[in-house]
Amino acid sequence: MLWLNAGEGGPDRADQELQSMTELMGKLEAELERRLPYLSEAVKLITIVSDPIASVEQLYSALKETTPRETALFYHRSGQAIAVHTAARETSLISLKDKADVERRWTQLAEQPGELVAYVQEEWAAWAASHKVLPAELKAWAVQLYGRVCAASGREEPEPETGLARLLEAQSVSQLAGDLSGLIEAVPGEPRKCRREVRLAKRILSERLAEPLTLTSVAEEVGLSSFYLSRLFREEVGESFNAYLTRLRVDKAIRLLQTTPLKVYEVAERVGIPSYRYFSVLFRNRTGVSPTDYKKG
Repeated sequence: MLWLNAGEGGPDRADQELQSMTELMGKLEAELERRLPYLSEAVKLITIVSDPIASVEQLYSALKETTPRETALFYHRSGQAIAVHTAARETSLISLKDKADVERRWTQLAEQPGELVAYVQEEWAAWAASHKVLPAELKAWAVQLYGRVCAASGREEPEPETGLARLLEAQSVSQLAGDLSGLIEAVPGEPRKCRREVRLAKRILSERLAEPLTLTSVAEEVGLSSFYLSRLFREEVGESFNAYLTRLRVDKAIRLLQTTPLKVYEVAERVGIPSYRYFSVLFRNRTGVSPTDYKKG
């Protein structure tokens, strides 16, 4: 918990404080990822900023208002600072008219997987977020909507313990839309391909190794939360994001040591690990020898 002196200034000052808190959250995420990369993939950081309080009596109410609710965690990405009046917005049930309109659209696109996936990721998820639909209701509805796709395309629905379970366990609206898109794209009887966002993330890593890439920065660039990109990497690539990035960097370092006259510290910089000591530890962990001994050998 942080106590800030809001001072004078009204709404403009409140907006400035919210912006400052957003910047602080970004720094916290960056430090967490730098110092504890194995932990950063499993942590979601969200701050709810209350209105100014003028007395001790208002403190208890403010504490209750700023306790993260399931809806805030579901509809806001990690690293955000949210005004209390935004976080406290009441969730809503899906109106019969809205439900009918959406289901009609699903029926129209059910036999066009590509267009349906675009609709799910660009329109359906945004609609759910704007209406703050109860997460449990939205996830149950997603299962029903996927059943419509299966019925229209003649495919069998997956067993509950496989794809459909992932929909019910989704921790965010972007994760729910992503898992639903994956089910729609999957071709029965064929291995599931990596999602477009994962392929894009892999390309970013391979082409820009010298840059200070992090899970958070890459997730933002591909349009996913860091938590969800981390999960997709484990499921579709077979290793964690950080393990994959480290392997790429060390493998490139090996090639550079074998084929160029670059010094070890120059190689470390070329692969995005400017700390010689940290580079040596990673290199030894993967190869069993130090980069200096490897170059000599």
